[in-house]
Amino acid sequence: MNWSIKRWLVSLALASSVFSGVASAQFGSPTSDLAFTPVPPCRILDTRLAGGALVANTVRSIDVTAVTDYAFQGGEASNCQIGGAGSFAALAVNFTIINPNASGTLKTFPFLGTTPTTATTMSYAAGEVRSNFTIVKLDQGASANELTLLSTAAAHVTADVVGYFITPQAPPIDCVETFSSNITVNANSTGTGSSPACAAGYTIISGGCTMSTFDGRIVSSRSFPNTNTHFCAFRNENATASNLGVVYGRCCRIGAP
Repeated sequence: MNWSIKRWLVSLALASSVFSGVASAQFGSPTSDLAFTPVPPCRILDTRLAGGALVANTVRSIDVTAVTDYAFQGGEASNCQIGGAGSFAALAVNFTIINPNASGTLKTFPFLGTTPTTATTMSYAAGEVRSNFTIVKLDQGASANELTLLSTAAAHVTADVVGYFITPQAPPIDCVETFSSNITVNANSTGTGSSPACAAGYTIISGGCTMSTFDGRIVSSRSFPNTNTHFCAFRNENATASNLGVVYGRCCRIGAP
């Protein structure tokens, strides 16, 4: 990423008054976009192990979000890296129909949602095992269940997730300050100094200057992207005594662990 662009993004992210705007520009709009998070394939449903086969033309609703482990639905004894992600809007999942007693279709849709009239997740023939990948919208209400399945034939079904879609999340911001050693400014004189450079991975976004007595005056204060430091020019207006100045720089990084 171009350094100046990176600095601009970090600076904006630190300004709380415009942080939501940064999220929209850099990470997607929280009102109209979704961000995809992939996860290793993980089973959240297996009716052969829990719940029994789907009953023909009878809805079966399942829990997807805010789950510690999915063993109660025949899935993995873990949260599949999705159960702790909070409420999210859609699931990337592979459904497998196992040994249906007749040819038919499987429909999947949000819990409490309207059953699709014509759209289906998959069609299948009697006695076969068939898989299909789909992205299915979830209910984000207060109910425990988020997803409903409806099969026109009795059959077992498994669901293996590979990711989810969630409102864009702003990454964490990690900031530290670097301070220069004391800079002596002689009586009735001027002096300059710079902060130490930011550590690797950090970007200078601001800084400042201080002096040890009220006789000191800050003439100039500015950050220099090319050196990753903050610069200050001091003026000591005391006619007889020296003054001490200090320069600090504010260094930040996006996406800190």
